[in-house]
Amino acid sequence: MERVKALVLEAAEALRASRDWPLLAAALQEATEAAASSSSPPPTTPGQQQRRLFLAAGLGSLGQYRARLRGGGASDKDAGARRRLCPRAGMRLFQLALARLLLLRGPGVGGGPEEAAGAVPATTTTTTALACDPEYDDLDAALLRALGFSQVLRATAGEALSAAAAAAAAAAAAGAGAERGPSLPEALFCYMPLCPRDAYDEVLGAYWSAADLPRLQILGTSFGAQGESAALVAALTALGGGGGGAIGGGAIGGEAAEPPSEKQALLAAAPEGVLVEIPAPDFACHGVGVALHAFGGTGAAMEAFFAAAAAGGRGGGGA
Repeated sequence: MERVKALVLEAAEALRASRDWPLLAAALQEATEAAASSSSPPPTTPGQQQRRLFLAAGLGSLGQYRARLRGGGASDKDAGARRRLCPRAGMRLFQLALARLLLLRGPGVGGGPEEAAGAVPATTTTTTALACDPEYDDLDAALLRALGFSQVLRATAGEALSAAAAAAAAAAAAGAGAERGPSLPEALFCYMPLCPRDAYDEVLGAYWSAADLPRLQILGTSFGAQGESAALVAALTALGGGGGGAIGGGAIGGEAAEPPSEKQALLAAAPEGVLVEIPAPDFACHGVGVALHAFGGTGAAMEAFFAAAAAGGRGGGGA
């Protein structure tokens, strides 16, 4: 495990020294300012704790790769399968390295509305670094804790957020200073590379209100690129002809093009500024369009968006 940890730390230093790291830092600052444009910090009382969560979700299991590399026989088929794992393992390595850099960035990672406004909150801020993936095993848990994550869960993003809310309830019951009872963290930064749309919907759903959405930032697969890719696949499928038949059962490269989720589609049609999508450098980590998603706009625009969404509209942009 120590050798794997050393490789992650070496990759993190390479990312930090790259020309792309300042670009991501600038994107994080832009996202913070976008959130500040729409809301003010939640009411606080002296001594109240503000809980922040840095959530790294869906990074994949290196332990699972280890098991596959050790398994199988000496046949050409088994050797080919092991070779195909190498590029995927390399992507996982750099995702872990980027997660490490984001964690080291400090409280809030991208910041919150009060930070962009230069306010000094009358609160005690506590930040938790949590990593989750349904495939994690003991090797993953040990590695992630060694990289600085205080909690590692074999769970989906939604399950991890539920666990965070339950922990807050337990802290309140124990008289640990959490006065508001069970609730989600006041600020959430998610690094969610290559996650399925259900995972994004779980996170968005947890903060799905005009007051709470600006408290959320997501670094992951571009919502816009996801919609454009699905539209392209639909257009190509509708062309017909070609005589080649279906590829991979109607998919491209054997993988179905997943359309945006309901909430992602609503946000894509929202008034300008409700969703601020800032392209982010790939760092050789993802192989898809990656963006930092922040949620801002004026308070009135955000309220109108949620009113239209509740009425079955398209986020204030008409039916």
